[in-house]
Amino acid sequence: MIGVDVKGREVFRLFLIRDPKSGAKRQPFMHSSVPAPSADHGEDDPAGGRFDLRSPRGTCYLSSARLGAWVEVFRGARMVDRRDARSRRMMHSRVPRRLVLADATSRSAIADGVTLDLHAGSNRIDTQRFAATIDADPAFRGIQAWARHDPSKSAHTIALFDDEGEHLPYGWRWNLTMTDPLDDLELLTELAACGLGVAGVPHDLPVVKPAPEKA
Repeated sequence: MIGVDVKGREVFRLFLIRDPKSGAKRQPFMHSSVPAPSADHGEDDPAGGRFDLRSPRGTCYLSSARLGAWVEVFRGARMVDRRDARSRRMMHSRVPRRLVLADATSRSAIADGVTLDLHAGSNRIDTQRFAATIDADPAFRGIQAWARHDPSKSAHTIALFDDEGEHLPYGWRWNLTMTDPLDDLELLTELAACGLGVAGVPHDLPVVKPAPEKA
């Protein structure tokens, strides 16, 4: 697997301002994980996100584009409830230091057995095993993949591997900008061009409930 250095790359993440259960304020970076193997969670438990690691390791999912961050959260929803959009913030930053990822978008990844199933398939067992293999390689600190919900392949998913939980990746200093997605003209323009948008409720168009916040 070849590596790609994403230092200086623009990254985006759409996240909930507050935890829906506790009401606690959320941080912009969340490293999700799946439980370590136990009596309740075996090695082949398909739960979790595409490249989630076993606890205590975790994965933070970013996108190289605003639109990519949006569609990876709301997936198949054409129209999103305005209140749901308002409950989130779009985080924008640039990777501050050298950061080498395993490039699963490279043609040379064919030699490593990579197919489009890795980017868009539903088999979490295989994708999480792939992530664990990459995490065990000291040459890489994550994976660059295609965003499943962007058929144009113009947006990359950037999966960063670190300890699980809410914290800045690798303890680095990240220069962050937070915006209300409804005030982000560039995002709204991109959504409109794709036939997507935000609607108040009630509305004459159906509003699809968003899927859980994982890639």
